[in-house]
Amino acid sequence: MKKNHLEFNNTEIAFSYKSNYDLRRAYYLFKLLSLGFVSKVGRKLLKMLINANFPLDLLILKTIYAQFCGGRDIYECENVIDNLKKNKVYSILDYSIEGSITENDF
Repeated sequence: MKKNHLEFNNTEIAFSYKSNYDLRRAYYLFKLLSLGFVSKVGRKLLKMLINANFPLDLLILKTIYAQFCGGRDIYECENVIDNLKKNKVYSILDYSIEGSITENDF
């Protein structure tokens, strides 16, 4: 008889839906973010690049954004939601507007 319970310590099951590329990318991103000086210098560099109108969209979308966000709207999230659901991981959508200043942003 098969047990019907979750195993939170079984990473093989937890990450079986991820490709090796996705796992490596996440590993290196978290490794990089865990280095305090990189985070401190990175924030300053990011502010400088933003102030200089440097095109950061693609870099951010392919790294940090891809790891922590499903998409910019519900339609972009559909593929992520469907992929997770196929692997019995269910989603809760959270609307976030950090950094927004004006009423129109909200």
